[in-house]
Amino acid sequence: MTAMDWKLGLSVVVLAWNVALTLWARYVAAQSATKDEIKQLKEESNALEVRLARVETRLEQVPGAEAVHKIEVAVSALEGDLKKISATVEPIARSTRRIEDYLLNERRGK
Repeated sequence: MTAMDWKLGLSVVVLAWNVALTLWARYVAAQSATKDEIKQLKEESNALEVRLARVETRLEQVPGAEAVHKIEVAVSALEGDLKKISATVEPIARSTRRIEDYLLNERRGK
């Protein structure tokens, strides 16, 4: 092979390399996200972070199983206390009605 053949062969290889590099660059550019797409994704990500923070805040305020159990026990104790109070107040209410009736009837009688 002569020097001219080597130059021609090298030129063909360089041309093929440039064509391959150009095609690869176009492929990568087509696959890459544009600045607008990246900005939109960042905005969506920020919106999701805000929503997640709100949900986490709400969940932190929800009572746990132990707290709910304590509330149930307290309500049950209150129900028992109310029944006792009701049993105590009922006779007093009857007595008050009898006194009221007596006083109303006594006035009418005079």
